[in-house]
Formats: sequence, C-alpha cells, structure tokens
Amino acid sequence: MSAGFVNIAQNPTAMAGGGDAFLVQQKQVNKELIKTIKLSEAHWQGMELLPLSTELKQKFNMPMDLSGVMVDEVTLNTLLAGIRGGDVLLSVKERPVANLEQFQKETMRLRNKNKTKVHVWRKGQTMKFKIRADNILGMAQVETAPMIMAGAMRPHPYRGPCTSCHLIGDTATLKPDPDGIILPPPTIQAGARMPHRDRGPCEACHVIIQ
Repeated sequence: MSAGFVNIAQNPTAMAGGGDAFLVQQKQVNKELIKTIKLSEAHWQGMELLPLSTELKQKFNMPMDLSGVMVDEVTLNTLLAGIRGGDVLLSVKERPVANLEQFQKETMRLRNKNKTKVHVWRKGQTMKFKIRADNILGMAQVETAPMIMAGAMRPHPYRGPCTSCHLIGDTATLKPDPDGIILPPPTIQAGARMPHRDRGPCEACHVIIQ
C-alpha cells in the first residue's frame, strides 16, 4: 500500500463505534486518491464514452493495437450524426484521442464551436462524421467509477487495487435507490373504471372513497 494511506476497510476505530473519526479519516484518504484516480466515462453531445481497455478489445474482437475511446451509448446530436454504440472514437478535429483525458482536452479546445468532425473505427473501417451542436459544442464532462463501500465484492475481472478507480465510502450516491421505493397506490373513487388488468379486490390495494 502506498505510503501515507491506511486500510480504511479494516479500521478498528470504525468497528468499535468511532464512526465520526472514521468518516474524517475516509474523507482525507479520498482527498488524496481523487488526485490520481482513473476516469471511467465521459459525456459529450449525447455520447457516452469508456476507456478502450484490453478487456473490451478482447470481448469485441478488436485489434490489440487499436487506440481510441469506446462509444458506449449515443443519443441527441451524436445519434443524428450517425455514430453508433460500439464505435471507437479515434480523433476529434483531426487530433487523436487515445484516452478520456485527451478526449476532454480536445473538446475543451473546441468548446465554443458549433460543429466539428470526428473519426471513428467501426468493424475494421475508419469513418468520418460531423457533429453539429444546437448552440455550442461545450466540453466533455468526465466521471470516475462510483464510490464503493469498504470491503465490497469485486463484480469485474480486474483484480488491481480498488482505489485505482473507486473512492471508498457511502456518501456519493442517492440513498435509498428511488427504483427500489414503491409508492402506495392512489386513493380511488368507488365505482371507478379499472385502468389495469384485474389484480383482485380494489380495496386490497387502494383506499376507496365515496
């Protein structure tokens, strides 16, 4: 482990009830980690991009010497330009982008323009597309992998240090997950027409008002 870092996954003070002290320690560790943490995705003009890792090249049978960033998803102006999910973005305005850091730098250079040309790799072919903005192109926004809890199980093949990509803690995401919250069924009028298939007596789920 790097000098100056402590194993916050096994902090005895936290386990003994020193939660506040542990959170302070966790904050200090994350403050240092965020200086060197790897970027995991970028967003720009409707495209979502990922680092083009060796693992992705193997999974999608891409050349090992291919250099660029993976287009994970397209919407808005990128979709209209003709770029597809699965393309590899090679360059922006004739300047190569081998990683997300370079990609963000190139979009920053063009942020006040309203259009630009990009090159992508698609199934062995290099293709050129023009992206037009509704106003200005703006610069790409980047993210790291999400914050994880100390001691979390690894759901991916990578077995290096978790802190190469993740900060540690539970303060960076919305809690609870709104998709896991089921709101109570609304009050309905007696004799109201059923808007869904028969699921049994209405009063089993709804408060009935006269």
